Amino acid sequence: QQQQQQQQQPSTWLEGRVDLTKLACVCVDASRASFRDDAIGIRTRASTGRKVDPKASKWEILLHIADVSDIYVPDPSQHVMKFLQTGSHEDNDTTTIAKGIQHLQTLHTAAVNRGTSRYDLPMGPLHMLPLPVLNSLSLEAFKPDWTSSEPISKQYQRQQSQSQNKVVNRCVTMWLYMDERSGKVLDAGLERTLISRPLALTFQSASDLLEQTQHRIKEEKEEDPMVSKARAILTVVERTVQRWKEHRRNTSESTQAREERMAAYEEMSRQVSGYNGDNSYSRIGGHTTSFRDEERSGFHRTRGHRLIDSANDLYGYALTRMVRRLNSSSSSKTDGANKKQGFLPHVAGASRDGRVATGPLRRYIDGVSQRQALSLLCDGYGGKPLTKEECIEIGQRTTDALNRITNTNASKQRAKSGISSNKVISLSQQKKAVRMLKLQMANIRKNKDGTSSSRLAAMSTGKGSEVI
Repeated sequence: QQQQQQQQQPSTWLEGRVDLTKLACVCVDASRASFRDDAIGIRTRASTGRKVDPKASKWEILLHIADVSDIYVPDPSQHVMKFLQTGSHEDNDTTTIAKGIQHLQTLHTAAVNRGTSRYDLPMGPLHMLPLPVLNSLSLEAFKPDWTSSEPISKQYQRQQSQSQNKVVNRCVTMWLYMDERSGKVLDAGLERTLISRPLALTFQSASDLLEQTQHRIKEEKEEDPMVSKARAILTVVERTVQRWKEHRRNTSESTQAREERMAAYEEMSRQVSGYNGDNSYSRIGGHTTSFRDEERSGFHRTRGHRLIDSANDLYGYALTRMVRRLNSSSSSKTDGANKKQGFLPHVAGASRDGRVATGPLRRYIDGVSQRQALSLLCDGYGGKPLTKEECIEIGQRTTDALNRITNTNASKQRAKSGISSNKVISLSQQKKAVRMLKLQMANIRKNKDGTSSSRLAAMSTGKGSEVI
């Protein structure tokens, strides 16, 4: 009981955060990912002191997102002062405060101007934020050497002992209590947390663990404890999130539409790369090569990819639901002074039930949404919440930035092709093109004699050699 009270009552040295550093967690990303901004974990519902329904589940799902909200506070001066007062900070003079305010304002301006990180440029990625800032804000994960004879747990302990300070990560954590039978969310909440170093897995290695294979893992009589915990986390989260995803597909048109788009992208990438769906790839001359690095094959979704994809969807769904519930409870109050309404910014044309606040290191609108969520759901952290008008303005600003990127790419491709056209490709036209592509590929699969259907004119460029 004493441990439960300590967990639920954040200490001052934790910056008012809940200490989750004793709980194991994992992050799953592409093998070439430089910065990790999300992780998953589990904890027993009973450990929180909240009501447990044994028939529903004994677990709470934990979805951790790197906390970058400090960049987006409306009044950096008050935020810096408050931060300096929450710990043993010796350099709290005027110069330090002024530099802190200036740094936050500069980073905010950089995020506004770029809008999003870009990974489709010939010279490499153009990140939304400077590399030193990304290194500082991203999750510091434990990357094991799977080829070493040293057990994974021993590697982790050795790296921890070499660090001068305890390695922790500042996160915004969504906890969810779900009915594993139906996939319905029974209870959820948002917390500012500190988590330990997550075990870094690739999409393929996570899939291997879920399938109980020993690829890249040295066979041992007894499985390494850290690997065993990772497998347990992946198994529980996948089982629970899969039920929720099935429930959403049956009840949400936006979820159905997104699944169709992802299937179309995956099929298009399969046609381009020759991926066969069984970890093998068709090469020129009929030679088939076994390959485990998911990135050289183009876009395809392994079990690990689907798990994280669904977990991020769940995060956005639960956050939007909590904000709507906040508005619903506020509208029923008679005292106008106590009413509290909240709004989240959205890109024009995007679904209101889609992802939100899951990629704050890569997307400006996600960073703003994260700060807005904390202000609304975590006792006003970071200042007053944005108004409806401010959310609309931010959404439009982000939409304009994304449209500039899309139409610049399209213009360059038309110029290379010798096509003279200044036509702007809208988001609705792109969605229409994806639907046409889906129908086209369905027709191609129906032609068993190998003949293809009539060609479709390309409307805009995609990534690499892909077109829509």
